[in-house]
Amino acid sequence: MRFGLWLEVFESIQFVNNYEDSYKGQHNFTLAAYNGKPQPDHANVLGYVEYSEFDDEVYVNYIFVGEKFRRQSVATALMNELKRLYPGTKIHIGMTTPEGSELFKSLED
Repeated sequence: MRFGLWLEVFESIQFVNNYEDSYKGQHNFTLAAYNGKPQPDHANVLGYVEYSEFDDEVYVNYIFVGEKFRRQSVATALMNELKRLYPGTKIHIGMTTPEGSELFKSLED
């Protein structure tokens, strides 16, 4: 998948959604964005979102973007991919930094 704004910086963005574990009906996942094909050592990971699915809703627990990839729409792409995976599902955001608050305001429908 290619994104116009990223063509100069990123070869192609690939998302991998990993199921981590579950506990009493809560299912935990990590959605990662890679620059190109995911490498076994994760050397080309751009960032990731740790989230949980519970009672048919999604809860974002943590977002990380590598320092050299920040301010390049990686977090936005991750959140848009999460929305694509869960269309019509309420996505809850926990506590955020000031930068995170700006991101989530920009993503509001």
